[in-house]
Formats: sequence, structure tokens, C-alpha cells
Amino acid sequence: MRFLLQQQLDGHPVTPSNPDEIYAEAVASRIRDAQSTVAKNQMAVVWRLLGYFKPYRKEVAHDLRQEVYAHLQKVAIDGVDLNSLDMAGTDPRRGVGCA
Repeated sequence: MRFLLQQQLDGHPVTPSNPDEIYAEAVASRIRDAQSTVAKNQMAVVWRLLGYFKPYRKEVAHDLRQEVYAHLQKVAIDGVDLNSLDMAGTDPRRGVGCA
């Protein structure tokens, strides 16, 4: 109470509110957060965590595209290497020529 009076005397606007409601809402929000981490629906956890990426969605999308591109590039290069080894008549698993 003393804090509120001091704030009013200092010229800061103070809106009266029910402290029980404020406390109940603060506790309930923490409980909801804890429940969502052990929810039966695991996608609820994923969607909650994805919410943290909203400010960075362009960067995340760009990085995801880069990762997919790099993976496809690696698969293509490995396929070309294996095909050229097959054409040369060698078995890379044994390290010897099979021609």
C-alpha cells in the first residue's frame, strides 16, 4: 500500500486492481506453461516452441532452404561418385578392383 501511495505522490499513474486476480493469473500462466511441456499432445509443445521463432521466421526459412539444398547437393554428389566408381569397375566397400 505504501508503494502505491508513493507512486501516486511521485506522479506516476496507478490503476487500482484486484491483487488476488493478478496473482491468480500469474500463477495460472506458469502452470499452463508447465502443463504444455508434458502435454499428451506433443505437437502442442512444438507449436509453443515455434512461437519463439516468429520474430526470426525469415531467417529460419532461409536457413531451412539452405539445409535442404546442401542435403540434396550431397546426395547428388554421392550418387555421381558411386556411379563413376561402378563404371570404373571398383568396389569402394572392399577397396579393390572388381573388373
